[in-house]
Parts: sequence; C-alpha cells; structure tokens
Amino acid sequence: MALGGIAPLPLRVNKAERALIGQKITSDILQQAADLATSGAQPLTMNSYKVDLTGALVKKAVLATV
Repeated sequence: MALGGIAPLPLRVNKAERALIGQKITSDILQQAADLATSGAQPLTMNSYKVDLTGALVKKAVLATV
C-alpha cells in the first residue's frame, strides 16, 4: 500500500499492509490499517485535516479491493 499526495514521493505504509494480510476485512481491521497508515504523520499547520482524510481513504481503498 502506498499513499500519494502526502509526501514528495509516494509513501509505502508497510505496517498497514501487514495488518491486512490474511485478515477478514472488518471495521476493526479497517480502523487498524487506517491508524497504522497515518501513525507518525506530521501535518503542517494548515493541513492537519489530511490525516483524517488519509485514514478514510485507506479504508475506502481496502473496501474497494474486496
């Protein structure tokens, strides 16, 4: 899984990937993947909303693959 538009280059989120491998997709697993994908995020002053947006997009992208 890689995130674009949040760093100078696409950012691979290996922890989120590993959390999904072999798991049945549930709301808890989706939340865990979203949390892992955004952990350590350091948004700028005026774009902290992007952390929540990124988490929501991770969930949506995973659901689209099921």
